[in-house]
Amino acid sequence: MKKLRLLATAAALTGAAAAGFGLLARPAASVPADANQPVAGSVKGGRPLGLFFMTKYWMATHSLEKATYYFAPTGQVYVNPTGFSTAQLAALPAGSRGRYALAGNKLTVRWADGQTQSSEVEPQTETFAWDMGIFLAGRPFASPSQLVGAFEGGNSISTSSGSAAAVSGLTFRANGTYSGGSASSFGGRSEAGAKTYSAGSSGSAAGRWTLSGWMLTLTDGAGRSTSGVAYPIEKDEKTGQVTRFYFNNVAYKRL
Repeated sequence: MKKLRLLATAAALTGAAAAGFGLLARPAASVPADANQPVAGSVKGGRPLGLFFMTKYWMATHSLEKATYYFAPTGQVYVNPTGFSTAQLAALPAGSRGRYALAGNKLTVRWADGQTQSSEVEPQTETFAWDMGIFLAGRPFASPSQLVGAFEGGNSISTSSGSAAAVSGLTFRANGTYSGGSASSFGGRSEAGAKTYSAGSSGSAAGRWTLSGWMLTLTDGAGRSTSGVAYPIEKDEKTGQVTRFYFNNVAYKRL
């Protein structure tokens, strides 16, 4: 339990700095599951079931790894699914899909690429710790209106040889339109610590957005669509407003 508290503290501090981490307070009600919808996250008898938001802090790169894990009722586990149809889950890389089993307090995953990952699981009501990661139970949005507003998110990594950072913003309007922008920067250093190169890029987009179950789709003015798994990871306890959500490997914070 001490290990769980320490991990949670490290994750919270790092995520706050990157505008990308939050705890889900009193999650929204689940939508009914079907063949193309995952089960909402829960921890029963120490066993995870359904969709979870995972964070793991890497000291070497000063970065917070974020991922979606789906522990299916059939005993299969998927990492960062792009959708939940049979075809979409089967198309994931072999190292991102496998089977999981709980024996005592040890959770073991046998990945399709032949690798095995095993560690003790430390469960709580809506979270559990496993293999140095913190897993928060995920729930779908209660309604698309919870996304209306402006959000910003980002990821960063830093090593002795250089650093990289990316920031993106999204604004969702009640009339079904959205606008957004992104910026990224990269820099390298020599062994002596001197800066050797740097580069950056930026872009913007606008169009229409739709939210269906766990899937958020952005369609720009040219008709190009980007879809991904999206769900809230924090909301205001008093107002019920979603303050952070996760989408396409980025955790966004309401501005």
